[in-house]
Amino acid sequence: AYTVFLGEADLSSEEILWKELLVFFMNTSSSSGYLDFLRSIEPLEFDPELTGDYLECFHSDAAKTYVMDELDHLYIDREDVKERLETMNLIGSPGVYFDSLKDEDEV
Repeated sequence: AYTVFLGEADLSSEEILWKELLVFFMNTSSSSGYLDFLRSIEPLEFDPELTGDYLECFHSDAAKTYVMDELDHLYIDREDVKERLETMNLIGSPGVYFDSLKDEDEV
């Protein structure tokens, strides 16, 4: 990744950033209030065989449209859409703090 910052790679630093963060979130065994919150959300049943297509949506509007259609389909049969959208809205919201279980044990 250092070559991006030295100008020797053909990738933007933003592209490297989202990829590095994705790898971190997928592989970390660390715990925090935020990570515990994320892990508590039941994932939708996206098709693992289409992972490449899903990742493409991070930098392609055409791919994003395709994945949005699939997301709409996954939401159609859910009874908890309003609650799920409220939960999704918390992710990345400024001023939202997630207590960790460790914090609660220390009080």
